[in-house]
Amino acid sequence: MRFFLFLFLVSTAVLGQTVEYRISFDNAVHHEAVIQASFREVPTDTFTVRMSRTSPGRYALHEFAKNVYGVKATNAKGAALTVTRPDPYS
Repeated sequence: MRFFLFLFLVSTAVLGQTVEYRISFDNAVHHEAVIQASFREVPTDTFTVRMSRTSPGRYALHEFAKNVYGVKATNAKGAALTVTRPDPYS
């Protein structure tokens, strides 16, 4: 019985997720990672993605977003979408 309960909870968690991440470190020597995020069920035409400005246990602002570059967005069919970045820290 416990096994079936566990299986149910795990399958519910997996099926309920609407974001999928893929991470690769093709250029690890230079401390670079390529991160792909797939968002399902986006309800509006405008979509905002945010990144943390701090790390756990620290109160200092790190502005991690300033090191993000090469941002691209496509729809489910692979067509390019417009990406705007209001400032280097967004």
